[in-house]
Amino acid sequence: MMGITFLCCVNDEQQLKSMLQPSFDVLSVNDIEYNVVLIDAQKCQYHSAAEAYNVEVKKNNNILKDILVFLHQDIAFNSAELFLNMIQEFSNNPNQIIGLAGMPLRGRTISNLKYKETDSYITATRVFEKTEVCSVDECCFALTKDIFQKLMFDDTICDGWHLYAVELCYRAASHLNVHSFVLPDTIYHKMNGTTGLTTDFTFLKTIWKIARKYKNYTKKIYAPCYIVSTSFIPCLQKIIRTYFKNLLLR
Repeated sequence: MMGITFLCCVNDEQQLKSMLQPSFDVLSVNDIEYNVVLIDAQKCQYHSAAEAYNVEVKKNNNILKDILVFLHQDIAFNSAELFLNMIQEFSNNPNQIIGLAGMPLRGRTISNLKYKETDSYITATRVFEKTEVCSVDECCFALTKDIFQKLMFDDTICDGWHLYAVELCYRAASHLNVHSFVLPDTIYHKMNGTTGLTTDFTFLKTIWKIARKYKNYTKKIYAPCYIVSTSFIPCLQKIIRTYFKNLLLR
């Protein structure tokens, strides 16, 4: 059976201890071979998630399992079903990226993620079968070690804490014909809905760079919660509108 390495950037120890860390107990019960790499990005002075993961993957290369799962500290699960499904998926086809939330071409974010406190679904659009998407959300996604080491994260484009999975999905598709999918499994993301994605200046700067990078590959970038044209003027117009809208909402 394939093994799993979980990688997580940590900036809130309390959140880690209340959400992610206790969840790993269910994996041992189900005899899943796994290990965990927790990264204190602030202590190590990493400037971005992409940089942190790239460095730590290289540093820990000798202990990495077959499947790499990148996930946030505010993820929780009370069943091993998702990861047993991942192992089966990658055993059948190692050339794919698997996430728990993503944006398909039809333009509505899909997932079965829930808030832990309320047990309510986060997105309005559910997923009932494995579904292809343009990109997956960074909260929890996986790919094989072999595919990741061919690609790595683009820590020049993604020089902050947003969209590194989105860029990876587009590069995997355009360079290796590796497609991305969302599974219909349910796990928890965040305690409640009081916090969420913010399209701050760093987010907007990064998606601008992704749009420019893939302008000859696709007409639009479909990121979870944000879609933008790769044409110069429409892309610039939307990003400027979003930027000023954010200023008004402060």
